[in-house]
Amino acid sequence: MNYEFTQDWFKNSEPEIIKYIDFNKKIDILEIGSYEGFSSCYFSDNLLLHEDSRLHCVDPYFTSEMDASIEKRFHANIIKSKEYNKISVFRQTSDKFFKNNNLQYDLIYVDGSNHPSQISMDLQNAFDSLRENGILWANHRGKLDLDSQRLSEFEDHAIFTRNVINNFLNKSKGLYEPLFKRNQLAIKKNA
Repeated sequence: MNYEFTQDWFKNSEPEIIKYIDFNKKIDILEIGSYEGFSSCYFSDNLLLHEDSRLHCVDPYFTSEMDASIEKRFHANIIKSKEYNKISVFRQTSDKFFKNNNLQYDLIYVDGSNHPSQISMDLQNAFDSLRENGILWANHRGKLDLDSQRLSEFEDHAIFTRNVINNFLNKSKGLYEPLFKRNQLAIKKNA
């Protein structure tokens, strides 16, 4: 497809996610944070192969926080994707979405707000919305170089983020099986 992306943050996730998903079966995917639609288009083109599969994309696109052209690129990109008709877009916060959600999902990809308190809420809400054996994939584990003399603002934030994720994992111990843990995290909810 002829997509227009300015960032390829999801690119390293592609080979990992495909290992854990049987895309020939019906799969319900929830994406928290869509940005320009890189991951949305990947899911649409590669994981929504079953006729009953679907993808829900949740992103508020606050214009005060980001350029409105990002949301336009998102819509322009997903409309080109292979299974566009299986995508539903929710232009709202993840908190509002989860408050009204009564569905369960096979895969939830969390890449929304980078604020630690919101990451914590998104992880817990996503885990609660997973089916048994469902996969929670989070893109918030930034790699750190702790040997450097001074941590940059990004690294500082990554430490807080990593602590939030580790707190969630410790609190949920015994309820999941770890699948993948590097700059991203993937866990499978126990049956």
